[in-house]
Amino acid sequence: MRLEKFRVTHYRSVKDSGWIAVGDQTSLVGRNESGKSNLLLALRSLKPPEHLERLSVSRDFPADQLRLDYSEEMDVVQTVWMLTPEESEHLATIFPRARGVTRVEVGRGFEPLRWVRFTNLREHEAPIAHAKDLCSRLGSPTRERDHDTDPSYRRALQNLEAEVARTAADPRAWAENVRSAIGELRGPVNSADVNDGAREALNELSDLTDQAANDTEAEHAARDWVLQQLPSFLYLDDYAEIQGQQDLGAFLERRREGRPHESDAYFEKLLVVAGLEGDAVEHLLHADHEERRQIANRAGAVLTRKLRELWNERSLKVRFNLDGQHFNTLISDPNSIYDVEVNLNERSRGFRWFFSFYVTFAADAKLGSTENMIMLLDEPGLYLHALGQRDLLNHFKSDFPNQVIYSTHSPFMIPANGIASVRTVSIDEESGTTVSPTPSGDAKTLFPIRHALGMEISQGLFDEGRHLIVGEITDYWYLRATSDFIRSRSGRGLPKDLHITPAGGCSRLPYLVALLSGERSSCLVLMNDDPAAGRPEITESIARLLPQQNLIRVCEALDEASGGEEGEGAPVARGVDVEDLIDPQLYDRFVRYCWRNDLKDKKLQPDRCIPGVIERYTQALAAVGLEFNRVRPARLFLRGMGKNPTSVLPKTTRDRFERLFTAIHQRLDSFED
Repeated sequence: MRLEKFRVTHYRSVKDSGWIAVGDQTSLVGRNESGKSNLLLALRSLKPPEHLERLSVSRDFPADQLRLDYSEEMDVVQTVWMLTPEESEHLATIFPRARGVTRVEVGRGFEPLRWVRFTNLREHEAPIAHAKDLCSRLGSPTRERDHDTDPSYRRALQNLEAEVARTAADPRAWAENVRSAIGELRGPVNSADVNDGAREALNELSDLTDQAANDTEAEHAARDWVLQQLPSFLYLDDYAEIQGQQDLGAFLERRREGRPHESDAYFEKLLVVAGLEGDAVEHLLHADHEERRQIANRAGAVLTRKLRELWNERSLKVRFNLDGQHFNTLISDPNSIYDVEVNLNERSRGFRWFFSFYVTFAADAKLGSTENMIMLLDEPGLYLHALGQRDLLNHFKSDFPNQVIYSTHSPFMIPANGIASVRTVSIDEESGTTVSPTPSGDAKTLFPIRHALGMEISQGLFDEGRHLIVGEITDYWYLRATSDFIRSRSGRGLPKDLHITPAGGCSRLPYLVALLSGERSSCLVLMNDDPAAGRPEITESIARLLPQQNLIRVCEALDEASGGEEGEGAPVARGVDVEDLIDPQLYDRFVRYCWRNDLKDKKLQPDRCIPGVIERYTQALAAVGLEFNRVRPARLFLRGMGKNPTSVLPKTTRDRFERLFTAIHQRLDSFED
């Protein structure tokens, strides 16, 4: 069974969470005291690993609601589960009316009782039509059709047909009456020379009425089966740290006497993962020195190999050492300058947390106790470094067959490439705790999500690959939109693996280039020759950081023969932007349309002697008291690309962009030669 969604109501800070869809991993993101833990605790109460308990009205019923509002019929948790095909088929054998049911609903209130409903379950109705069809097959019971039918058989059959056709409000009462009529027909059937088809029809009718009569019992059995199949919810908000030194003799003595310490359970898990469970650890204590060394080394190698798959921050090594009766867990870093073994107790808090977390779940998985469980983790990885939290997310994805629902307010625990799995948790005085499937809520709620997405975008800068840095976000829009269109027409767009990153203004280009200049040679900078980018300090800074072959100027895409304006034969303009690749008459229409309301009683007169369109329209609008914004025409261009691309991308414009794309391809190819 797989949990599809759940809903919490009337529980602590949660009046009605709304339905919360869940997947393999689901993160509940919200600020402190928003009710994330309450959602997990309520869900856990549906089927905890121990036993079902009554919820406390005084503690668990919302404190801002009157006690008079409480009712035993109130639901606290409602869940919807998807059955596997095998489970759905097995359910039908227990409860025939549930054939075709693929989802079940399970919930509970404050009392220690659970209810089960079957989604799309057929109504319990008397199967009269089917029964009539079976009766028709009993109409010619003898092997010889011209032989007179036994009168007793005929009377019993007529009685059966009458009972089958009788309308009954209660299907169970109908089934009992038909059952009685079938019993009367059994004797004549056994004495008469009836054909095999009639006997089969009577047996089938008997099975049909049994199902109708036993429907209630079958439904009860099906509900019990669903509750048995229901996964348990394992809630964890902290993990007891495994001690780096254990007195093995005292541990074994406590185990034999059945009086373990609280920490013994976690040490047992460490032994399980290391392959020393059961009598192996007893043998280890009494073995000779050489055998103890070999066993301990093998156990350490097993744990080291698995730990390195999960803990990517450093290539650590685990070694177990027996000093008399003391069992020591030692950690070293073979790749460090000083390869010194340190007892687990002396490692960082973050490493000890991760070590305990891994050992706990690896042992439970090996022992089978995590099978058919859903993990509810409250703020996991709080003590881990940012990269450690990322490793923990990968651990959930690659090493957990279980569904995992966890709460967090850390941006590093939010899967930016799986943002659809994030649910935002908010709280206010009127509604209490609510959950949204889309990013919503106040600034504090959204803060970690924004930072997670921002980090994902910025991280792309430092990933291996080919990069093009541009000055403005509008440059990104123009290049990406035209490249996608040209490629769709079998032209040469930008390389699919090229990361385009806007610097957020040409003045920021040197800083972004400085971050990347030492990382790779396949990093290009597209230079816009506007007044800002043309400032000597900017161009000189970039020239010091990158060789000239890494710089591409927009003017390289202009047609040398045509010059800056179509058909005017002017010399090639050098002070140009990406906007100068667009047909000048078309860009003029963009500007006039965007500022149409402001230009009703004013005359816009752009100076064609100014080479670049950005500077040209900046001055023209300033002359009539208006401010130019390059984003507004860019949005109009994008809108046209979505509706009718050829209207905003005529051949002359397309040719210019293709020349720019070709120059970028050539420059990137030269890096790889």
